[in-house]
Amino acid sequence: MKIQKWGGYSSKFIKTLRENDINFIYHITKLSNLSSIFKLKSLYSRQKLIAKKIYFKPQTNDLSKNLFLYNQ
Repeated sequence: MKIQKWGGYSSKFIKTLRENDINFIYHITKLSNLSSIFKLKSLYSRQKLIAKKIYFKPQTNDLSKNLFLYNQ
């Protein structure tokens, strides 16, 4: 597993994955959104974030945009 510098959240993230027997994940997010993810103890879809009026910084790369449009 390749762990990047996640502003001090990497050990908590790995612990959560191991505690929940999660071996693989795929998720694109900005590092600035990690604190909100841990605070809410949830990883919401873009649609749910908007519906719940939770502030987030959306991804700006083409892959993320295309995945969002594909899943609508």
